[in-house]
Amino acid sequence: ETGMTNREIKKILAGKKAVYQPGMDEVDSYANGSTRPKDLEDYFQLQYLYFTKLNKDPKAFESWKKRQAFMVNLVNQPQFKFILALNDFVNQNNPRYVPPFPTKDWIENQDYDLAYTKFRQAFDGATGYHFYIVGNFDEKQLKSLVETYIGGLPESKIPDAFVKHPDYSLKGEHNFEFKAGKEPKSMVVILMGGKAKYSSDDKLKLEMLGKILTNKLIEKLREEKSGVYGVGARGRMRKFPHEKWSFSITFPCGPENAKELTKYALQELDKLIQNGPTEEDLNKVKESLKVHFKENLKKNDFWLEYLSDTDYYQLDPHRMFDYEKKVEAVTPKDISLIGKKFLSHPETKIIATWYPEDKEKK
Repeated sequence: ETGMTNREIKKILAGKKAVYQPGMDEVDSYANGSTRPKDLEDYFQLQYLYFTKLNKDPKAFESWKKRQAFMVNLVNQPQFKFILALNDFVNQNNPRYVPPFPTKDWIENQDYDLAYTKFRQAFDGATGYHFYIVGNFDEKQLKSLVETYIGGLPESKIPDAFVKHPDYSLKGEHNFEFKAGKEPKSMVVILMGGKAKYSSDDKLKLEMLGKILTNKLIEKLREEKSGVYGVGARGRMRKFPHEKWSFSITFPCGPENAKELTKYALQELDKLIQNGPTEEDLNKVKESLKVHFKENLKKNDFWLEYLSDTDYYQLDPHRMFDYEKKVEAVTPKDISLIGKKFLSHPETKIIATWYPEDKEKK
């Protein structure tokens, strides 16, 4: 409690670029950071201090609470009220649920002493942490800094154990309707999911199914002269905390089109599941994935994720050399089969619609 304040640290780092952002989510404790080659040592010192000397500063906590007013105001907007209400609905059985945006009540109920204690427990040493460094650096200098500032970190006193909590996700079919705001704006969110053994091949095909459906939705929404902001379908797989697949469809629309566009989206999805896409629609997505992949190869963020995923999911480190071949090998039938495998019998299916307050049901 005698350490430096945030403001003092900012003064010391004035004119330098050293950003370190530790955090915790439902699965991991982690940190992300960035710096410039000439400020590398400052960055490592900052990281070392977070692991060893985190200052307890109740004044800084109170200041943080005040700064959240912007987020609280955001949650008062109708669209965000809907997203928050939908998340509350989906997570109604989950005692570990944290809302996607900080509400006024949530901020007021934060226990700083508990948060500080939990952080110190998670970052009490470097045991179990993996460090990935990507970018422009001098190798000799980096080796020396790693030996000093990572090699010098203490061992963790609290063992690093992965606790597997139950899967609290909502099961079954549900319709969720929410009214907020006066403007003639609506949004539809369709969520599906279920258990699935994690597979990078299945993950790729599910992602492609989502992208093909996204293109169909954008075409249709342009016809309807709707804004196309936020339109998209996404297929995903995750391994932790539970091996699961998920698929979401999201689009804004006029309240009068909500039902018709929901029906259209589900019909298009069903067509893709039953018949697969056309070669043309599939090729569009293949080209887009390959272009995106080539662009990503130039980005530090891509390499950080690639290296950490290789460890985390125990993946083949040479898989990137086969990525374009794998994308090219996917057939319309593969897309149909992946849809049948997962989306034909989801454990969870939620159709959520936001309407304005004064909408009269016809």
